[in-house]
Amino acid sequence: MSKQMQISVPIRAPSWVSTRRIFQQKLQDLHKCTNLNHIKQVHAQILKQNLHQDPYVAPKLISAFSLSQQMALAIYVFKQIPDPNVHLYNTFIRACVQNSLSLLAFETFFEMQRNGLFADNFTYPFLLKACNGQSWLPLVKMIHNHVEKYGFFQDLFVPNSLIDSYCKCGLLGVKSAMRLFMAMDERDVVSWNSMISGLLKVGELSEARKLFDEMPIKDAVSWNTILDGYVKAGEMNKAFGLFESMPERNVVSWSTMVSGYCKAGDMEMARMLFDRMPVKNLVSWTIIVSGYAVKGLAKDAMRSFEQMEEAGLKPDDGTVISILASCAESGLLGLGKRVHTSIERIRYKCKEVLDYLVKLEPSDPGNYSLLSNIFASVGDWSNVANVRLQMKNFGIQKPSGASSIEVDDEVHEFTVFDKSHPKSDKIYRMINRLDLDLKRVHVVPKVIRTVFAMHWPKHSFANEQCFYNLDFCIMMTSRKVNTILNPHPGVSLLWL
Repeated sequence: MSKQMQISVPIRAPSWVSTRRIFQQKLQDLHKCTNLNHIKQVHAQILKQNLHQDPYVAPKLISAFSLSQQMALAIYVFKQIPDPNVHLYNTFIRACVQNSLSLLAFETFFEMQRNGLFADNFTYPFLLKACNGQSWLPLVKMIHNHVEKYGFFQDLFVPNSLIDSYCKCGLLGVKSAMRLFMAMDERDVVSWNSMISGLLKVGELSEARKLFDEMPIKDAVSWNTILDGYVKAGEMNKAFGLFESMPERNVVSWSTMVSGYCKAGDMEMARMLFDRMPVKNLVSWTIIVSGYAVKGLAKDAMRSFEQMEEAGLKPDDGTVISILASCAESGLLGLGKRVHTSIERIRYKCKEVLDYLVKLEPSDPGNYSLLSNIFASVGDWSNVANVRLQMKNFGIQKPSGASSIEVDDEVHEFTVFDKSHPKSDKIYRMINRLDLDLKRVHVVPKVIRTVFAMHWPKHSFANEQCFYNLDFCIMMTSRKVNTILNPHPGVSLLWL
């Protein structure tokens, strides 16, 4: 009797999958996503599945748009929520601050209060990050009063944020920070570091060192902060002594010392420390290349830049700004063009560099002017115009530069269209006369050439050698100006 072979086949158990649940799981890391196309696709799915008012989904979507600098879309998402809770308000306030929309952040905070919602210990630190500059001191004090009123000092992160913000508001702010610091029952290493950093910002190096010596526990940030204070004060001997006594040195410590010696003009010491560095990063290379460039050491600067590229390090926006600024200062056009070529190769855009500067110091007009001058130095007039447009859009104006001359131990300072000088009428008549004299010899001031090139970039000048700096031209005819400011014969002017 034959036996029939029996084969057992496993039967797959039925399963039920919720596509909505899978989609919600995918949303967990949405707030970290920086791919704008992906974020928009997810946003479309959110709208399709009617999740746009979900209190869990909306904050993540706002954070994602914030990271991608798409605040118009973040605002749209926020406005779709009829009754935002505190967490959603906090998320939107933080998004505004991250994108330099400080006024909108505070407007949202006041709206939150009008709607009867109380801020929590996360709200105030987010708002404090928006306060930067002496004009923000009243708002920092307002937040301080709120924090004290609602008892948020128990969360050490809140008073630490207050100290940090006070220290960004000038000397008066630092004094308020010190009063708060001394009144704190509990301090951690962040409290001490923030206070030391604030003292250094207003030039109180001795007070900062005294506080540093009193610290019960010091970390790497503590050592590097006081080290940077000595370097910025130009006290390199004390900086080196502190550097030698540090229990541990990281790349920041080494880079700070190299930077200090570069600024002091001691490139030999700077190079010696640079070569001793156990680890070199992009910042370290940028410092040494810029140091050589400022000193006008073209070969050393170019060789270091090539070594940086050979090490596999590509210049980022911070590197580009630093090196080009150094080249513009010392006139190293060769290295400047090489870096500019590198920018084009890796497709840097003016907006990317500008965003870096805005985040670094959003209210400083000098950053915009520096960037504009960098592009102008390499003839990139299109980006010069873009930077000027950004300044106009942000409502930022650069203070007029001043020129000074000394006559009989008395300094006379002049700004553009300045008429405050008692002899301004005679001075302007002389300037007009000088202008006519310059035109007769076909000399066009450099500033005129720059403005001309900005508006007519395709125009080529027939003879580049005819363009000279206006200050030089006036210096060459200073006897005429001397007659106005100093009628005594035989006494010349000292031009600063």
